[in-house]
Amino acid sequence: MEIKELRRDEEKIDVLVEFQAPAPGQMVTQAFTYPYDLVRIPETEIPVQFTATGEKEHIMELRGTDRILSIVASSDWIKVFSPAPEKEVEKELLVKGMASTFEGNILYRLIDSGGEEIKNGFTTAGMGDWYYFEIELSLEGLLKPGEKFTLELYTKSAKDGSVENLVSISLRLGK
Repeated sequence: MEIKELRRDEEKIDVLVEFQAPAPGQMVTQAFTYPYDLVRIPETEIPVQFTATGEKEHIMELRGTDRILSIVASSDWIKVFSPAPEKEVEKELLVKGMASTFEGNILYRLIDSGGEEIKNGFTTAGMGDWYYFEIELSLEGLLKPGEKFTLELYTKSAKDGSVENLVSISLRLGK
């Protein structure tokens, strides 16, 4: 799939998206795939409309928020808006982003400066479209003031349980 053209007039921005299917007999991956292209346009009040051409009709949409914030860390299917890498954070940490993952699941873990996992859990975003997510994490009693730690967001392979779509963000707890 490819974004072919952006057309803007006073009433709307029309994004023309072309989908192309594999040629007969062409070797392809035997798995469900969700091709995408992510293009950022300047913020506008004008509605954005997507028009699909070619072999497919579904165009991924953003769900749960009306705009994409600056992406500070990402993998193919998980995009993080905050916190930014190398930032100092407070004891109450709010993670914001968007994702399109298998069954909508996003796992997370916090790893202290010694490499030990100190907290883990999951949240749900969505699948097939881009879904907004937030994770509220309390760091109270887990880290010392000024200590560095790592926030990891990821998915696990349904096939073998391996980590996929890893987003790793180094942070420091404020004093």
